[in-house]
Order: sequence, then C-alpha cells, then structure tokens
Amino acid sequence: MLREEIKRGHHLPGLGYLCLLICPCLAEPCGKIIFSPAAADQEITLDSALFIGKAPSAPVLDGRIDSKEWALAGFGGFEFKAAVANRTSVLALYDQENLYFAFRCREPNVKKIVALHGPGKAGKYAPNENGDCPSYYDDSIEIFISPDKRQEVIYQFIANTIGGHMDIRYDPPKSDQAYTSGFRSAAQKGIGEWSIEFAVPLEAIGLKNVQPGRSIRLNFGRNRRVGGGEIAGWQGFWAWRGQMALAVFAPRVDFAVGDIRFGPKRLGRNQASVRVRTSRRTAKIRLKSKMKQNGEIITNEGEWARAKRDQANNAAVQYVVARPDQPFEFALSVEGGGIALELNEDAMWPSQPLSGFLERKEYDPFDGPITAFFNLNLSRESLGDYQLQCTLVSQTKQVAEMHSDIRTAAGEVQFILDNKKAVDYSVKLSLLGKDGQAVHSIDVDKLVWNGETKAPVTTGRIPLKLDVFKGVANPTGTWLVTAGVPFSKGALKSSENVRLLDPSGKEVPAEISVPATWDRAGTSIKWLHVKAMVNFEDRDKSYSIDYGPNVRRTPFNSKLKTSQTDRTITVDTGRLKFTCSKLSFRFIDTAWLDLDRNGSYDQKERIITPGPSHGLLVETTDGKVYRSDTKIELKGASSKERVQKVELESVGPMEAVIRAEGWHTEVVPGGDGPVKMMKYIVRIVATADSSLLRIFHTFILTQDEETQYRQVTLTLSLPDDETSLAALSRTGNRMRPAELKPGAKVWFTQLDYDAFRAYLRSPEHGKAIRALEGGSKSAGWLQVKRKGWGVTLATRDFWQNYAKGYEVTRDSITLCPWPKDALWPLSFRPEDVIAPVFVKNLAMYTTGGIEGQGNNYSSYTHAVGSSPRGVSKTHEYLLDFTTEPSLERGRTVQQLLDDPPLLVVPKEYACATEVIGKIHPSDSAKYAVEEAGFNAMLKRLEYGKPEHRHWGLVNFGESYQSLYDDGRLYFYRTYQNAGYGIVNDFYRGYLRTGSRDWFRYAVRRTRHNRDIDHCHYGPKIGGQTPYDALNWGTAFAIQTFWTHRQFLLLDWYITGDRRSWDTFLLAAEATKNLQHGTGAKDDRHWFNIPKELIEMYRATWDSEHLKAANGIVEGILLAKEKAGPDKWPKNALPYNEYLQPSFLVYHRYTRNPRVLEYLKQHFKQLKGKQGYSTGLAQDAAAYLYWQTGDASWLEQVGGYESMRGYMRLYETNVPPPVGGTRRMMVSEALGWMKNWSPKQRRVFHAHFGDKGFHHAFERLWYFMAAVDDAKLKDILKPYKGPNNPWTDPVWDVNYWNTATPEQKKEWGWK
Repeated sequence: MLREEIKRGHHLPGLGYLCLLICPCLAEPCGKIIFSPAAADQEITLDSALFIGKAPSAPVLDGRIDSKEWALAGFGGFEFKAAVANRTSVLALYDQENLYFAFRCREPNVKKIVALHGPGKAGKYAPNENGDCPSYYDDSIEIFISPDKRQEVIYQFIANTIGGHMDIRYDPPKSDQAYTSGFRSAAQKGIGEWSIEFAVPLEAIGLKNVQPGRSIRLNFGRNRRVGGGEIAGWQGFWAWRGQMALAVFAPRVDFAVGDIRFGPKRLGRNQASVRVRTSRRTAKIRLKSKMKQNGEIITNEGEWARAKRDQANNAAVQYVVARPDQPFEFALSVEGGGIALELNEDAMWPSQPLSGFLERKEYDPFDGPITAFFNLNLSRESLGDYQLQCTLVSQTKQVAEMHSDIRTAAGEVQFILDNKKAVDYSVKLSLLGKDGQAVHSIDVDKLVWNGETKAPVTTGRIPLKLDVFKGVANPTGTWLVTAGVPFSKGALKSSENVRLLDPSGKEVPAEISVPATWDRAGTSIKWLHVKAMVNFEDRDKSYSIDYGPNVRRTPFNSKLKTSQTDRTITVDTGRLKFTCSKLSFRFIDTAWLDLDRNGSYDQKERIITPGPSHGLLVETTDGKVYRSDTKIELKGASSKERVQKVELESVGPMEAVIRAEGWHTEVVPGGDGPVKMMKYIVRIVATADSSLLRIFHTFILTQDEETQYRQVTLTLSLPDDETSLAALSRTGNRMRPAELKPGAKVWFTQLDYDAFRAYLRSPEHGKAIRALEGGSKSAGWLQVKRKGWGVTLATRDFWQNYAKGYEVTRDSITLCPWPKDALWPLSFRPEDVIAPVFVKNLAMYTTGGIEGQGNNYSSYTHAVGSSPRGVSKTHEYLLDFTTEPSLERGRTVQQLLDDPPLLVVPKEYACATEVIGKIHPSDSAKYAVEEAGFNAMLKRLEYGKPEHRHWGLVNFGESYQSLYDDGRLYFYRTYQNAGYGIVNDFYRGYLRTGSRDWFRYAVRRTRHNRDIDHCHYGPKIGGQTPYDALNWGTAFAIQTFWTHRQFLLLDWYITGDRRSWDTFLLAAEATKNLQHGTGAKDDRHWFNIPKELIEMYRATWDSEHLKAANGIVEGILLAKEKAGPDKWPKNALPYNEYLQPSFLVYHRYTRNPRVLEYLKQHFKQLKGKQGYSTGLAQDAAAYLYWQTGDASWLEQVGGYESMRGYMRLYETNVPPPVGGTRRMMVSEALGWMKNWSPKQRRVFHAHFGDKGFHHAFERLWYFMAAVDDAKLKDILKPYKGPNNPWTDPVWDVNYWNTATPEQKKEWGWK
C-alpha cells in the first residue's frame, strides 16, 4: 500500500530533487514527498534589451568620451553584467550613416596595457592585406552585431588601443575573414582607465534608412590582458548565436533606457523592469505591458516613478502567463516626458514550468536512492496555485502515484518498493491546477532497475600496516595517525559498525568519520577517516579495521575538552591547555603545560602569554606593517565582511581543530577602516592526551606582482625566564646551544636550497652579530629550553621551501614563512620566481632565433603580464611542548613531520574497492618492465637539477615539463602544474603500491598545486592554471581541458588534509556559476569538463554539477549526430586524450547507454591509427572490455608491446639525436632506463613529460587490470599497423629527421 509523508528536508539552491528509493526489504511500494526550505525567488532573465539613442550630430572619434556628444546614448552607461574586477561600461548612438559605441574600461595598471598589433608594427604584428591583425591578443574591445533576430548573419569588430583592427562576417558555421567594413576607432589612456570609440557603417552590416523601432541583436566583449587576463561580456560569454541581446533604434528623447528585462516569462505572475537615466533634473516614468495569449489581451500599467538626473532609476510592471504550452505576443512601453518608447516581441514562448532528469539511467540495489531532479519554474506567489503529482510506471502499468501541495520550488519524492528482478521503469511529473487537471506534464526519463546484482561482502577485517619512515631511528611512545580507508560499494552502511584493532587484536580508541559516500543518501560508505594513536613499538606490524553489521565500537572517555564563549575558544588536551580569541586573532593567546601531570593548570605552568609582538604579521618592502589582530568590521560590504573569523571547526574524541580566517590589516588614523593586505587561514590542531600542536598556516596574495614582502611571521610570547636556551639543528646530529639573555635574539634561516645560517645578537656584544652555525641543508628544527620545560619548533620540508626560518628571544618564539633576513624580499614578479636558467635567456625568447620561438614568446608574454593575485602558500608546523626536551626528541619530531607514520591499506584491497576505478595493483613479478618504468619516472620527476631551482617557497613540489638536450629548460609549458591530470596519478600510484615514495611525492605535488596553481581570491577564485612559464602564467581557468581536481579529493580522503578539501570546494562552487550553454560542442575545451563535474557531484552531491555535465555531454553527442553516421567532428578524434577518459568517468556513474555506444564507435575509429592523441586508447579498451566482456577490445589497441613502448624509455648508451637543440622532455632528459632491448625502446607516439607520464600511468594501470582479468596470453604480440609506428607527424618528426642511419637501425626504426 502506498504511504505518503510530507516533511522538511535539506535545501538544494534553486533545484529540487526527486528520490525514488527502491528497497528490497518492503513488500509493497511506498514513498514520500519532501520539500526543502524556501529559497530566494530567483528571477531568471531570458531576454534583455537596450534602446540606441539617435545622435543629433556625429560624435568626434578621438577616444575621449565627451558627455555632451553622448548625452542621448540609449544605453546610458550601464555596465557589463559579467562579474569581473575591472568594470566596463558602454554607450550607444546612431545616425543615418553609422552606429557609434563608446567604451570606458577601468584599468588600475594603464601603463601595462598590451598593444602589440596594429599600424606601424612589423612582421606578424602588422596588419595583413585586408587591414586585419589579431588585436584580440591585446587589450581590446569586441562588438558583435546581427541585423536579424534569428542571427543568421553575425558581424564581429575588434579594436585595440593603437588602431589594430579586425572585422569578420559569419554565416554560421562559415566565416569570411576577407570581409572589410571600413569601421573606425580611436582610443585614449587616462588615469585608472582607458576609453575607445567606434563608428560602424550601417551599410556594412546590411542596414539602410534605419527608422525608430527597428531592432537588431548586439553583444560586447572586453579582452583584458593585464595581470593574467580577464574576459568580460555584456551578455555572458559574448561570442555566438543565442548570446546576443535585443537592441532597438529609438527617436531622440531626453531619457535613456537600458537593461530592459522581460522577466522569466514563466507560468503565473511575472515582472518586467527597466533602468532609466534622464537628462532632466527629475522626470516621471512608468511601464505598460500588453499581453496577448490564446486570443485574450491583457494590459497592465505600472506605477509612475520619479526619475532623477544621473541616477539609475528603476520601473516595473506585472504581467501573467496563463498557459505554458502556447506562445504569446508582448509589448512593453516606457512612458515619460510625453514620449513612449515601445518594444514589441511576437511569438514569445513561456519558459517551461517543470523540468527534470534522472540521476542515472541504471541502478542496482546498492546504488542508493534512485534520484530524479526537477526544477519548478514558478514565482513564489504562484506556488500555491498548483499541486505536484509524481507517477512511477513499469511498462504501461502504473506502480505508484502521489501528489501534494507545493510548499517550495524544491523538494524530493521517494518511491520505495521491493523488486529483485531486472525491470524497466519510467517517471512522470505533472503540475495540477486548482481544478485537479494537469496544466503541464513531463516524462522525466526511463531507468533500468537491475535487482539481480550480486551482493557485496559486508563483513571483514582489513589489515593496516604501520609504516614508519626508515630514517626515523628509534622513535618511542605514540603518534596520532589519520588513515583514509576505502570501501567497496555496498560493503559498509554505517561508521558505527567499525572498530580499530592493534596487532594483538586489542581494540584501539579511534575517532571515525565519513568524508565520502557512494550515493547521495549516504547509504553506502566510500571512504572512512580513522584517527588513532599508534605505538611505535608496533612498527612494521599490522593494525586492522574490523567491520560488519554486528561490529560495535567500545565507547571511551577522551581527555580532549573544548569550550567557547562569544569571545574565546578554549581547548584542553589533558596535557596542554590553550585559548584563542574570537574577536582579535593573535594566534594562540595563552597556553599552559601540565608540568606536574596532576590534571590541572596553575599560573606557574603558563608557557604562552600575550605580548606586544604576539600574532601574525606581514611587512611589505615599503615598511608598512599589517597585523592579524584588528577587531574592526569592514565598511561598505553588504555581508558585513569581517576582518577575521575564528571558529571551532571540528571536535572529536581524538582531535580538535580551531580555524581562523581573516586579513592582515593596517589601521590608518582617520581612515574609514583598516587597509587590507594578504589574507590568512590558520588551523590549530590539538590531539587528545598530547602536548603537541600541529599548525597549518596559509597566506593568500590579494595584490598584484608589484607588491613585495619583507617578512611573513607568526609570533608567540613567552613568560620571561632567565634560563632560556636556544638549540639549533643541523642535518646531522649536532646541536649548537645559545644562551638567551635579556635583549638577545637568535635567528636561524635557510637562505637558499644549499645554504643556512644561524646568528646571535646579544647586548653584551653591542651591535655585533655572531655566527652560530652554518651549512647546506638544515634539518629544519629549533629547540628552546626553559625552566622545567621546552618546545621544539619544526617545519615540514624546511630547506626545500626556502627561504624559511625562526627567531627566538628570551620572551618570544617566531615562525617565519618568509624571514626578514632572507637574501631577497618575497616577490612574485616573473623575473624573481622563474628559475635563473630562464631569466638569463629572456631576451633570446623575445627576439627569436630558436626552435619553437612563437610558443616561447607567447609564454614569455603570459609570464610578464600575469598577476599572482589569488596564489596561496601553506606551511605545516609542529610545536612540541615537553618537560623533557632533548636532541633526539627534536630530531625525531622533525623526521616524523617530514615523513609521518602511515597506516597503509593493502594494495590488492585498495584496488579491489574500485574507489579509483579498476586499476591493477603493482606486480613486479608479472610486469617487471612496467613497474620499473613507473618507479624510475617517479624519481625523475621528483629530483631536478639545482640550477633549475626545483625548490623554494613557490616551486617546491612542482616539476618541469620539457627542456632542450643542452640542459636549457623549454620556456613554453615549463611547469607541469596539473596539465593532463598528472597530479591525479600520484595518489593512485600510492594506493596501487602502498609505497611511501609515491605517498611522499603525492603530498608534495598536491600541496604545491592546490596552493600555487589554484586561485584562492579575486574574480577567478576556484580557477586552476595549466602548464606554462609561470605557475600562474595564464589566466586561472575555472573549467577547461587542463583542469583536474581529483587529486584534491584523494588527498582529503587519504590524509584528511582540510586545506585540499577547502580548495576543492572553491573550485566546485566556482564551477556552479559557469554558463555551459546549449548546442553542439566540438571543442577540446569541453571534452574534459564532464569528468570534472561528475567528480564534483559525487563529492558534494550538488545537483548543479550533474546538470551541467549532462548538458555538455548532450552537446558533444549532438556534434556527432550533426557530423553524420560515418563522419566525426573534426576535434573528436585528434583530442581523444581528453574525450575518452572524461566519457569513461561520466558513463561509469550515469550509465547513459548513448554514451557507451559513442565510446564504442569512437574507439573503432582509432583502431590502427597512431599519433599524438589517436593512439591513447588503452583505458577505453579496458573499459569496453569490462562493460561487454569482449576481450577483443583489448587486442585492438596495438598490443601489449605498444603499451610498453608508450612509456618511451631508452638505454643509457643511446646518444641524443644530432642537432643539439632538439626539445626533450624532462623525464627523458634526466636519465635513461638501463638494460632495455631495442624492441622495448619503441616509441608509442606521445611526447613525454607530464602528458606521456600521465597517459602511461593511468591508461596502463587500467589496461593491465583488464588484461589480467581476460587472461590474455597472446597480448605481447607487437603492433602491426598501416602507419610507420616510430614517427608521429606532429611531435616526433625531429626524432626521424635528426637520427643517423646507424641510430635508426640500432633503435629498430624502419
């Protein structure tokens, strides 16, 4: 019998969701409707329009926007809608000869405007025979005009600040590059802005004798190349059909109208609105609407509003759409000053009031709730006029039906039924009017219910080996470890059914949480976080996870206590107690150490106390100091953005985390508020029954590259103690003590990767500075001994992140992310952060004369014009407060910080869970060649040449993509960053090997990429940068073919590092705001995005990501349909390296049968083809084998020998080809593989570096698993294809052209 329940649920902004929960334990269908809390009534603007005022006389085109000449411009100076930092406004006029436009472009760095193309320039920068040049590469304005509503013809006009022009006519999809319009422009640079005026001949765009009321379509765009670049448009991304707004030629009037909105045109009540500017001191205006639908005409008048001069004045009018299935005519009149401007639109269609889609096309009982999303496009006022009805149908039989009054525009409906067979279902949604009749209905979709799926194992024991770094000699005691433990789908339903056992089988107190689930309802756990204290006596032994329905954890009493008031947060670990202010963040305000271990704290046990230098500090090179302890709220922000926010982020029985986020600020006397400089995020992590604190300090750049920093520090004040002694570490076992007398200071700095120094300044020596210690690479820790206690300061990867340091006085200790005695200021100018090997050759890169000069030059211009705004850097510290400070303890703490203990999941188990797909665990016995190659490549990436500056605050954790065989780094695509997804593979490699080497490199690479290569502030927040000459060398992209974020999730799931989760959420939130559009998609920039969106959806369960992924996939499928049954879009095959991996991830979750069919056809087109991208199909072959059970897919990729050759590994005795300037990849140049036969040295057509490395890793691991499962013995046969298997027409031609006949013979080339 059907049950119905209505209750409140959680909110998905703007979107409801429908869950059909199929439960095998219930005999009859049941269900419930859940409405989410009401969200803001978001207006969906489907159309905008503007009036173009008539000019009394032609404006003078000189780039100066004269207010009198442009007084009657119809657009009134309204700004572009795109949310960018540097706004652009536009004015529009017309006469019988021309259209005129004036753009005012705000620009704080006018001197850096890029203008490379135009008259007077030479070579490729000069205009061609048509007068065109690619001025869109410069700071420029683009105008798009279509003379007809259908936009069958589009004209494009581009101009930069020095008269560089380009005009193009489009008859989509064709373009006429030879088109010449004769348009003119003039530009001027001002203070904080530049301006440009255009005159476009009407005849050149097919218009004559323009009369008031005539309409066209328009859009505008701005290319900003300063500071890393921004692209803004009036109507979003401005380029093509469907993204242009209506423009109407108006008579001469004394007011200008712009930003006309018809509203969402949805079923029920709507509102149209305009913004008006008047040249009068005051004027009365109002809107009138005339609505005609189904033969009925309804007129509405808005109220008169008083408009004032030089203000944006709003006017609005209501109208009602009665039927969603019929078009309507709509007229909107703007009245004022005795004149009415009328805008008529015929055959307008209402927006659909109800839409929906299924989460997946196939389900099994362990996939969690069957979910269909729907959007109720109704105004808040209209919700009560309708009911929602949901129907579940099997074949033609109705299985269940329910309906409810609509509470909000978002909700979910769940159907629960018992069915253990394979059955097809469909879902139907309807809107019912007050009479109970359906006003609008949709068939959501069909789904396959596979009730015969084999059940997973739900009870078991997972061994977790305690891996302690071999460099840690004899650690004693315990250490808190966070272990990420994966589970197969359906294996574990609740974290309550898990416990941790030590090697003897005794239960260990543990804090267990769930960072990821297999389904949105959380019925199947994907990852667990297990936090527990491990004993070093169990080194190399196995703990274990015991799980199952009958397993229960034993409760334990934690010594960790927290409390908070409106002003203060207090944490007591049982051995250490400390406080943090919520009003004025100064790091740790006060702390006590339980010296006598009696469980309480008195004044004698206070070890940290507030002092004058206490807190976070940033000093710029101009001498200004910014601190973290400002209490003032910022003015002018609608959200009342605070200077700081301090909160107790998480509390568990094993660990408590305080998170502080805010600004370093300088309070200027008499100013409106504090001056902000550089954001910070600090996490203080306390452990139960421990006196050790982990500190994660992140700074985020909020300025451009001109700002340089003298120091960045965190200081704690100590009570005065005459026994203070500072002990300094070296790489070895030496420790140099220094007595801290009143007024004395010791500072200890890693100046460069191969130089550290320690100095003492003491009053007894006057101003003299005495050197205490020096050497190459410091171990990175410093110990301060006090009466009865001491503290060790340790920094993770200390020398590698130079410059780094500590400062110690008798009453303070300071951590220095950037010490003030560094050899140079902390600078993010290109010439300061690019490796010296580049800097000395920059002139050559700008003048040519080398191979690939064009790309080198492009990268050079990206570098010098880029902005580091949004770049961040995180340092991890340990503060070990102890009553027994010692040399051995200090050294051990540093070693454990650099290489922490791990609880390692068995590689076979990790791969079997399929949390990273079906990949093969490492097997050196069966795959000796491959495993040796994987490990060799890892080492080559990790260790660079000293002159390449592979270390330092910016570069550590990065690797280079390419270089020349004479040792020079290739300036084009220098840094790998996340290019082609290489960063995703290091944690995969760790899971499939259990190797600490893979783990160490994964952590370092992740921390670099999430901080340096992601944008954490500004208009591109959430964006990521690809390979380039700088880590932020191109504009941060939110989503494109080079964006990859799975590594952030893996770092969060495996290590529990919250900073990676923060960064992932920034990217996910930014992605929600992207406009993906509709229509066919055959550009490589689209191909990778569905994979990213699916991963974001599965991590956050935010339906906006799945909806966007579906739209992009439909566009890619549509492009194939338009190409024809036997043809392919031009980019689908050449850029297979992006498309296939993305479609595999998408299909693995959604199980869309059309996508699987596309993959099959796509793969067959690649058969027998070799090249840059077309040969990269091993993962697709493996996936198709798993989906079909047909092993012939595996035999179509060129054989296993081709897979080996794809790794491009050579013997050490192979000389480089003749030529001396051939571009080589880093992985190739840093070393050659030993003992490989010529057959094994074959090249499988991918330039190595990050791309080939990633493709070798990910694709081969998938392929190896499928080959094993299929038990193919004959897969080792060499590839025999129609093409020359050792050359590639795009990338590998130099290998053929420069090799001698003897080399070709020795290498096996034919």
